[in-house]
Amino acid sequence: MSAHEDQPLRIFFIEMLGEPGTYDASVYDTLPDGDLEGVWFQKRYAYLDDVGIEVRSLPRGECLPDADQADGYVLGGSYNSVHDDYPWQRAVLSWLPSVREQRAPLLAICGAHQLLGTHYGAPVIAVDNAPCAGTLAVTLTDAGVQSPLLEAIAADTRFHFGNGEQIATVPDSATLLASSERVPVAALDYGGHWYSTQFHPEASAESLGISWATSAPEICDAYDDHDAGDRLIENFFRIVRRARQD
Repeated sequence: MSAHEDQPLRIFFIEMLGEPGTYDASVYDTLPDGDLEGVWFQKRYAYLDDVGIEVRSLPRGECLPDADQADGYVLGGSYNSVHDDYPWQRAVLSWLPSVREQRAPLLAICGAHQLLGTHYGAPVIAVDNAPCAGTLAVTLTDAGVQSPLLEAIAADTRFHFGNGEQIATVPDSATLLASSERVPVAALDYGGHWYSTQFHPEASAESLGISWATSAPEICDAYDDHDAGDRLIENFFRIVRRARQD
């Protein structure tokens, strides 16, 4: 193993929680780090001493890293629709080809799942009777059962959802890994270690539950801690490490 391979993984978390003023940030005031989603992610996985996580917050005006700056990338969720077409959303779409060229693994979550879907030509539509929210069951496809992203995750597992929109169809370039009753395109594999999930493997029951405190308080208690999110994130980091060793 080379000296580089023995170093902690360098992961960038790309924060896209929302354009300031388009969501009620005060609902997070009871959390130690407020609405700093990237800090949540850093602290949540601080127990992994072989992973170093850096954050770029696009809605707060920070720039995307160069495509070759990290071993892997996690793109966070968003209150904003892909149809809002904010400059930072356009910046992500313009940046993706350079990351692909570098062959860097990528995991896109929620709003980023939808951005990636539009990048590959899939329409994004409203979830019927939205929102789809709570800790809900997913069904793994045959490809999902075999996927390293979902390794050691039960076929009838649960994840945290909090979505008003969804990808309508599986892009031609992708393989469906998981579906749910209300969100059929719940997880995708684009090949080359690129994955996306409509659900939130990175979130806690607390952080997602509290997000509905103003808009739909009856949903706040729809989440619990019996989800497989941490396992999925750990699996993604293993994928990144194997890709770096190749």
